[in-house]
Amino acid sequence: METSKWRLVQFHTDLISQKDNSYLSKYYESIWEQEYYHKPDAFWELPKWVAEVSYCLKKAGKSHDMQVFRSDTPIELNADNVFGSVLDSNKHLFRRLIESNPNVTFLLGGYINPAELEYDNVFWFESVEKCMNYIMIPYERGVDWSLFAGEKCIPRITLSYGCKHKCKFCTIPDEVIPVSHNEIYKQVLALRPLKFNLVYIDDKTFGQCKNYNQLRTIYYSIRSFNPDFVGFVVQTTSGMVRGINWGDLHVYAAEIGVETYNDSILKELRKPSSVTMVNEAERLLKDFGIKYIPNIVVGFQQETKETYSNTFCYLASANILYANLNNLAIYNNTDLADEIDFGVGDQNQGKSYKSYNTDEKNKIDAYAIESMAQMLLVKNKL
Repeated sequence: METSKWRLVQFHTDLISQKDNSYLSKYYESIWEQEYYHKPDAFWELPKWVAEVSYCLKKAGKSHDMQVFRSDTPIELNADNVFGSVLDSNKHLFRRLIESNPNVTFLLGGYINPAELEYDNVFWFESVEKCMNYIMIPYERGVDWSLFAGEKCIPRITLSYGCKHKCKFCTIPDEVIPVSHNEIYKQVLALRPLKFNLVYIDDKTFGQCKNYNQLRTIYYSIRSFNPDFVGFVVQTTSGMVRGINWGDLHVYAAEIGVETYNDSILKELRKPSSVTMVNEAERLLKDFGIKYIPNIVVGFQQETKETYSNTFCYLASANILYANLNNLAIYNNTDLADEIDFGVGDQNQGKSYKSYNTDEKNKIDAYAIESMAQMLLVKNKL
């Protein structure tokens, strides 16, 4: 690539999530075989931070580009400044890139401890806004997807930030802040370079902020430039489903944070949910013609073979589009992190193994997520 003063870097999904013969890997792949579900070529989904940084750089008149690495071979970067988002799954790739380019300034954020990539040419930021302030580029909230023009995907827009619930494992601030009408429609118009049938609403608990009613007009705004647009995918809690006026919102599917089908564990996690509320949410969504997607987390310390069996049986009997199966990741600045002496690799959602667990507990967790994935693969074919 030509020399660039500002470059945004990403690593191809194949480098981060190595394919294997596990049922979980096969199940993840099967999700994208469904109608309207489009996975970008190089990512599980388009990285929103790239669109946010690109928006600020373009507003400031700064020429920039993006480089996607498809090989883990260290490479010389023809750039002065590099932006990146570091996860537990790609930190080793960033380490090679940094060590191979000691004269490049790396402006990084992400979910790992910055001490893991402590170099003289690396600077860490908690947000895009703080990064822009540091490099003296005016910050304005917005997105620009032009670096992904023509990409088939499920893009995201945000109506609000925050969540009131403060569950033990969650990093989301507990103040709900609505996005202004003008900012929402800037996000909508920014979708024009992309190809999509569905749009994901990025609110952590859809319905907490009353501006969710704007979906009715957002739907027709998107249809004005994308006649193939079908509707929205949202995420919320089982308790919120009853209070939302779903009529004419054009919601195609709703993800519900089930996590586990066990009341005692939900209570310990401060999850505003129960088995009864989950059952009611499933029924209400069906009544409104909205497809149901339960989100499941495997790895809570309270889980046993018996409690996993409850969740397994629920997934086997529930009327679902599919289920999101995730291994628990322990993030800093959560109440769960204060209770568990976790290690560096415990922030990786792609791994069942946790350093703080016994070998027996790790085996139970790994078997649980594999058996759920195997069952769902069979269920999807019926």
